Amino acid sequence: MGSSWREHADVPADVREQLPRGYDVVGDVVIVRLPEEVEPYLDEIGRALVEAVPPAATAAVDRGVQGDLRTRDLEVIGGRGDLVTLQKENGCRLRVDLQQTYFSPRLAHERARVSEQVEAGERVLDMYTGVGPYAVLLAKQGAEVLGIDANPRAVDLARANADTNRVADRVQLATADAAQLVPALDTTFDRVVMNLPHTGGDHLEEAATVLEPGGRVHLACILEMDHYEEQARELADEHGLQLDGIVQVRNYNPALGHYVLDGRVPDR
Repeated sequence: MGSSWREHADVPADVREQLPRGYDVVGDVVIVRLPEEVEPYLDEIGRALVEAVPPAATAAVDRGVQGDLRTRDLEVIGGRGDLVTLQKENGCRLRVDLQQTYFSPRLAHERARVSEQVEAGERVLDMYTGVGPYAVLLAKQGAEVLGIDANPRAVDLARANADTNRVADRVQLATADAAQLVPALDTTFDRVVMNLPHTGGDHLEEAATVLEPGGRVHLACILEMDHYEEQARELADEHGLQLDGIVQVRNYNPALGHYVLDGRVPDR
């Protein structure tokens, strides 16, 4: 099943060797990145993916992240063609629009890791909430969550997902640029989740201003794998955070990794 999907593709042997073994599955959509050389065989590749990767009903090529809202540029290459799907993870049911919102199933374990640290009654700020995978999961742990996202479609889905998972009474949502809204908030939080690895660190100062003394922050960032500890400590020191831990979520490319820094605002 897993890596053998390539054997289902009726393509020349040299083309098959260029097909990736890995792919993402979100709900009933399978997403793959492909080299340019296999482009003439997209229809057959799409057919093979839908046939060999259950529960896929749609196959799509990921051509990268685009725009200020960082949505995926997806091209359907097989199956039903619907890129709105239902993802089940960590006991949550999440409606996802893969074309108009960003969602990565590869972060499911990291979301679970953070949720295990949350206690009932905590006030949590989810600065880049997307369709609400953190917000919904942490609310199910008993937290009171404010989720912010600049993408109206993502916020609409997050609201629907909170309702589906019966936590709408513990999830507030705002469609806004978090960097502009957070400094204007008149409340503080026990925990801040910052899941925007490429630029989230730019707004760490804003997050620190709304954290309670001793409050926790989970900052996603892209660091050089050979120097990640040094870079993480520099980032924390720059913003006055006590660094409690560094978690590698996944490799981003051969030189860079996706990390999450767990830190806190020291007691004042």
